[in-house]
Amino acid sequence: MKTPIIPSVIFSMSLAGMTFGQQEPVWQAKLIQRNIEVSGTFQSSIDLKGNQVSKAPIPKGGSEFTLWAFQQAADGSIQEELIDTEIVGSYLPEGTLTITTPDPYRAGIPRTRIDQGFTVTYDVGGLQSDLSAPEAARKVLLDHKLNLTEGDPITGTPGPDLDFKQVFISENGASDLVFNQTNLPYTDSYNDSGIETFTLLALPDGDVARIQLDQAQVQIWPLADVSFSGIPQGGAVKIVPDVLINLENLYPTSDTWVQFYYGPHEPGTIGTRINGASVQLVDNAVPDNRVIKLTTLDNLLLQDGVWTLEVLTQTPFGTESLGSAPISIDRNLVLNGSLRYLSDN
Repeated sequence: MKTPIIPSVIFSMSLAGMTFGQQEPVWQAKLIQRNIEVSGTFQSSIDLKGNQVSKAPIPKGGSEFTLWAFQQAADGSIQEELIDTEIVGSYLPEGTLTITTPDPYRAGIPRTRIDQGFTVTYDVGGLQSDLSAPEAARKVLLDHKLNLTEGDPITGTPGPDLDFKQVFISENGASDLVFNQTNLPYTDSYNDSGIETFTLLALPDGDVARIQLDQAQVQIWPLADVSFSGIPQGGAVKIVPDVLINLENLYPTSDTWVQFYYGPHEPGTIGTRINGASVQLVDNAVPDNRVIKLTTLDNLLLQDGVWTLEVLTQTPFGTESLGSAPISIDRNLVLNGSLRYLSDN
């Protein structure tokens, strides 16, 4: 939570009730500010009528202001008259923001994936319920902005901040805002990324601009993608060729591997992992791209028929299939020709 300076106040004051003669001695005025719960007394000379800014900010606990008229008598003594007393209490709401996601990453801004949710927790205190109190004492503003970046949210070029939503909060205590997925206006879930920013603000009051109480952000990363190359299309092979697997935007903390099994693709099938065909990312700052080359498939896929290659990834959001590709094998040897029988003749 930020700790802003509590603003000064402006007093309107008048000594019109005093009787001022045209002869000497001349009446003068002073304003004394005494802090109530913390030390500090401040005195300033003021005009007999007008407005005056308090000499010091109003601390938590408030200040007592006393308005005095004084003059010096002919014998040199000082005559003082207490004109008015006013106790001014300060108010400044307090607030904190916290964002949580299924990703336990704690090294920087919380992060999540474009299809996953997150929770914003705001905790507000110091709001007054008295309807006669200024609006700035009764409400705070929760501002929500979006920024779709070109490239990743950390090193990419940020786009313009987009106003998404503003909500007034008028009750003390903690509450949650739950989002099932990002609010970014993305068009490509496999490439777009960005940042969502939440800011808790005290409302402006008089000459005092609104004050930021706290701010929290969440990084939004794209989905990982996979493509296969090297697999012949439209027919069976006798020798299984080398296969390249291109992996893009692997989540910063993820374990990705290739498995195979006999038969067509069937979601949820547990196959055989291929040794050396895996990528493990441990708390990377950003997603990563990798290429896996499979050179031993002909020694693994021994039976004729349809086999499935599948890429699986495990992230903080669970284990998922990134994609699969079929390989059809037919190693039967076909001979074209005729048979001749030998006879004794």
